[in-house]
Amino acid sequence: MAGAPIVRIHRNLHNAKRGGPQWTRTERGKVVEYLDAVALRDVSTRVRPGGVRRCQDRGVREVCAFFDGQRIDPTDLPTSEPEAAVRFDPRVDSQFYAAGFDVPGSRFPFSRADFIALTHSGRAYVWGAE
Repeated sequence: MAGAPIVRIHRNLHNAKRGGPQWTRTERGKVVEYLDAVALRDVSTRVRPGGVRRCQDRGVREVCAFFDGQRIDPTDLPTSEPEAAVRFDPRVDSQFYAAGFDVPGSRFPFSRADFIALTHSGRAYVWGAE
């Protein structure tokens, strides 16, 4: 899938609260698509420090973190189980974390991943986090 365009995705908490699509794709800051679920490869995480600061100062969430990657068909995800769940709460975190399944409470920061699955339940799972 070389040469596929990079897309930017973030979790849409307003839609999620109302039972709508969990994920939003944006281009140049404008919403272009709402998604129930999406799979990405060659993913980079992006966190806006100013947005995180505002979230921590006010205790209220805002859009300040994104996944950038190539959109793929979910059938192209690895057939193995995901290595970890993705965690990010801007009220307490300043980066994305991979929370391992093997040791409860274990987590490590990551800024890129081979694959990420963003599910209709709002959960995110990662393969090859670094």
